[in-house]
Amino acid sequence: MSYVHSLTIALQESSLNIICAYETVSDVNAQLKKARMAVDGTHANWWDKAVAMVSTVDTEPSMPRVCARQTHRDNAFAVSPSDYFKKAVTILMLDELCGHLDAKFEKHQQIVVKGLSLIPENIAAHPEKSRLAALAFAEQCQDDLLNGHSLATFSAELNRWCDNAVTSSEKVHTFVTGSVHSTCKV
Repeated sequence: MSYVHSLTIALQESSLNIICAYETVSDVNAQLKKARMAVDGTHANWWDKAVAMVSTVDTEPSMPRVCARQTHRDNAFAVSPSDYFKKAVTILMLDELCGHLDAKFEKHQQIVVKGLSLIPENIAAHPEKSRLAALAFAEQCQDDLLNGHSLATFSAELNRWCDNAVTSSEKVHTFVTGSVHSTCKV
């Protein structure tokens, strides 16, 4: 579960930008979904580590007995302990993790976070990445964002803004209060 461990550590950094945090969550979620699609290989890797761990205390992996009705744990039919834990633990855990990440970091939230790429500091740090994110945000929120202006007008203003951000952060500050402010509803 190194996926979640690295995500937890990354999200606790005080200097982490929220846009980078959302990208990190998206990357981890994509990795978990890949692991779920290749569940046989994922489970085999985890199973080997678990067997090595329990062998240090002279324990052999086993599965609980299966009966007609089970109310306190999964009752997955399996021919081996590995197969049982793949059905009862690995698949369910990966599905649960992906489901929770999808629920907590929904697609529309990620689109709104892309609007933060319009912050001058983000543009100065990553001009091309910020430009693409801001355009994606403007496309998704076109009805709410643009005040009678077209997306092409917004794109032209954004290009000017990004070019100025790379040149000078002071120019960006005066530019924010100028033309982009009048282009967008505030």
